[in-house]
Amino acid sequence: MMRYLAILLMVNAALAGWTFAEAPTSAPSGSIAKSGGLATLPELRAMLGRGENLEVIQQTARVLALKGAAAEPYPRAEVWALKAEAHLRMKSPAPATEAFAQAAKAASGAERQRYQAQEFLMRRSRSGTFVPKSSEGKPAEPIDVIDPEKRKEAASALLADELAALRPKLESAKKATTLAPLMQAAKGVGDLRAVEMYATGAGAETTKIADEIADLAIERVKASMDAAHDQCDAIFKQAMTLVKVERTVGGGNYLVTEHAGLTSVDIKELKRIAAATMAVPEPMRQLARDLGEEESRVAPAIQAAEKTAKRADFIYNYRYQVPLLR
Repeated sequence: MMRYLAILLMVNAALAGWTFAEAPTSAPSGSIAKSGGLATLPELRAMLGRGENLEVIQQTARVLALKGAAAEPYPRAEVWALKAEAHLRMKSPAPATEAFAQAAKAASGAERQRYQAQEFLMRRSRSGTFVPKSSEGKPAEPIDVIDPEKRKEAASALLADELAALRPKLESAKKATTLAPLMQAAKGVGDLRAVEMYATGAGAETTKIADEIADLAIERVKASMDAAHDQCDAIFKQAMTLVKVERTVGGGNYLVTEHAGLTSVDIKELKRIAAATMAVPEPMRQLARDLGEEESRVAPAIQAAEKTAKRADFIYNYRYQVPLLR
């Protein structure tokens, strides 16, 4: 009994000198990734804020692989954007650029333009910096694009450079009579609209340019299709001319009145017109995409081509050789 009491006293004395650490109130840095768990969206944001860039890349890759109900708590555009930022901070611009591109595809409206602008900026940057073109013969200072605070400054400089390069192309395209120069001038305008919105919060200048290009393209296509439609009408008028032709009917020869019909030259011209109308819709849709517009923006041009195509098809397939009178 005495031996038992002695042991108990020794244990109590030992316990009296112990201290117990309090349980942590929140998961320590990196514990989510280490435990194999999947971070929530707020946790992903917090991890990026703490500089746990590799963990963010790993976690976002797992999140983006989710399907169905499991993926619903994670807006794909934002997850891609978090991934892009993590890559940038690890000085990996290529995967960051691709992640911003994916973020833009998954987003819409102003959010889409924000990610589109940053993708375009990354494509114009080298080693995490954007170097504006020299001004007044002096080399411009490089701007850090990894730092989100300086990124809009870089976007403003990029916008100025791109607009300066675009204006001569646009003036040349306006003087031309074909569609090709306008198509060339339109390339990248949609990206510039996104950059202007991102850098300034407005898109007045690039929207004006996009409207000017779209209006000119529609005007030129409609003029071309109207001329082709008139040519179809002229061909049809000539083909409908009444002529006397000797035909053998029921064993006898008769002089009948029928339409003159199409000549080989007429047929060749109708086929040329049909081919021209078919060449309109897809380039005009591409023009709209390049300008950052909906397809409906160029609908008048496509409709003019469809109208002329129907007219050419009707004239080509009309039955001219049916006898009218004996």
